[in-house]
Amino acid sequence: MDVMPVAKFVHACYSNKKLVTDPFITEFAIMHIKSGSFIVYEADKKQIFTAGSIIFFKKNHLAKLIKVPEVDKNFESVSMILNDTVIKNYISSNHLIMEERYKGRNIFALKNCTPLQDYFDSLYKYGNGSNEGKLIEKSMVLLDLLLLHAPQLQSALLDLGMPGKIDLEAYMSKNFMFNTEIKNFAHLTGRSLASFKRDFNRLFFTSPHKWLQQKRLDMAFFMLKEKSLKPTQVYLEVGFEDLSHFSFAFKKTFGIPPSMIYSGE
Repeated sequence: MDVMPVAKFVHACYSNKKLVTDPFITEFAIMHIKSGSFIVYEADKKQIFTAGSIIFFKKNHLAKLIKVPEVDKNFESVSMILNDTVIKNYISSNHLIMEERYKGRNIFALKNCTPLQDYFDSLYKYGNGSNEGKLIEKSMVLLDLLLLHAPQLQSALLDLGMPGKIDLEAYMSKNFMFNTEIKNFAHLTGRSLASFKRDFNRLFFTSPHKWLQQKRLDMAFFMLKEKSLKPTQVYLEVGFEDLSHFSFAFKKTFGIPPSMIYSGE
């Protein structure tokens, strides 16, 4: 049986615009941007981070992430991804306790400081296949730095449990455009997959798959007609994986291809 590493180091370098395909953030992560910009779309906000930013990602959250290179320079970043095991070990070793639940933002830029900047500068010499023992050591150093310079994150890092049960209608109406698996929606609303499907059917009188597709198509129709956007600008925005699937589903539902709505025919 494979054992999941307790920490993961990712050095990314892209010459073309790159969309992170799965919007479900399953682990805590901290990213440093060396060059280029990083666009984050959450349900209720858009953020743009530029070179030099150090970004904190809370686990159990949905967001569209886009890495954008500069005109004459690649997008380049390093990230440390920390799973529950490394954080639990750190909590135990440092006798940390949760005094109150975290109520802050899920994704935000940390206030830059020399120790954090020096830490990430040192990571660029590592490869993506770095020794796990070294990664654990680097993870512990990072957690020390985070709690020293951003002590408000202690309650976030201690929040390792499954999300609590929340209002299903409000959550889905706010997050339907994120193209993630049904089981992830179940997890994020504090339900097993079976109870999620049962509650969903009682609330919406249809299956999650059918409801999600119709909501996405309705939003696409609005964006094409009212905002005069092209189909190529819309399909990813509303949660479809590829343009051909979007066009087929759109025509099947509305009787005309999305290009006719955009062109005003």
